[in-house]
Amino acid sequence: AKGRHVSDLFPHVVKNVLTKNNELKKLVYVYLVRYAEEEQDLALLSISAFQKALKDPNQLIRASALRVLSSIRVSVIVPIMMLSIKESSSDMSPFVRKTAAHAIPKLYSLDESQKESLIEVIEKLLKDKTTLVAGSAVMAFELVCPERTDLIHKNYRKLCNLMVDVDEWGQVAVINMLTRYARSQFLDPNTHVDAGDAAFYTESESEEEEEESDDEEDSDEDTEKKKKKKK
Repeated sequence: AKGRHVSDLFPHVVKNVLTKNNELKKLVYVYLVRYAEEEQDLALLSISAFQKALKDPNQLIRASALRVLSSIRVSVIVPIMMLSIKESSSDMSPFVRKTAAHAIPKLYSLDESQKESLIEVIEKLLKDKTTLVAGSAVMAFELVCPERTDLIHKNYRKLCNLMVDVDEWGQVAVINMLTRYARSQFLDPNTHVDAGDAAFYTESESEEEEEESDDEEDSDEDTEKKKKKKK
């Protein structure tokens, strides 16, 4: 609460990662998420514990374990992270699936060669029908493969409908993505004119109207001359 740097306590805190007390375990994971990048060597010693926690009955523990794994910036554990993200993307809990979506850009920044595998996971998450996952999936899409608009085709209407109930940060991501998608995939109504929407009057019709108006003017002049002669 006072903003003190407590990374020196990492070896002592990480020992409690195997505790059976869920409340204590949550606190340990909060600490590890904060300092895992600074103490990567010590965090690596607990990889097996994090993998085991991914099977925990408590969804918060599973999500926290994945968050810690994705915070360890060591290329050695890339395969483990990739496997964990794939498994978590199919988790029964939408909160865990959301965490998997957040972990995707972290893994991509660590190893871009995993892009194709990550795109498969993003495609799966974009199909998710829960509002909790939709915003995070779109964020992952924008950061990893924004050029793959084909992934949005099937989910466009669903994302439009879900956007109202997505959280504020997710709404910003969805709106930006849908705006970019619409500009690249839809025709501009201000410049595009279909064959059926051609000009209301064609050139031939306008010329005929001009001739008719000239004839009417001539006839009006003739009638005025006749009236004058009668007078």
